[in-house]
Amino acid sequence: MDFVQKCREALECDFVSQRLHHWIDLIFGHKQRGVDAINAKNVFYWLTYEGAVDLDAIDDEAQREAYKMQIMEFGQTPKQLFTIPHPPRTCSAAATESAPPAAATAAAAAAA
Repeated sequence: MDFVQKCREALECDFVSQRLHHWIDLIFGHKQRGVDAINAKNVFYWLTYEGAVDLDAIDDEAQREAYKMQIMEFGQTPKQLFTIPHPPRTCSAAATESAPPAAATAAAAAAA
């Protein structure tokens, strides 16, 4: 089995599907900003958040360029799409009882 196939199986397995909503909450959801983000230890430098600074409103050319450079170097946090917990993905009853594939188990162990 090739690498791409193993990754696909790991990402599409029910083990991952049952936990995907937690990741969505961190990256795009209610745990991206505010108290929920702080509690989840998921906070980033203020300049990385969308709308944190209006570059067009900065008169000081050096300050504007400094902010632009920081944004280019460190990137930006994705746009927050959800403000309430994302619902879990619905999986089949048989899938919730089965063990995860070896690739998903290895990925979960590596992440821990």
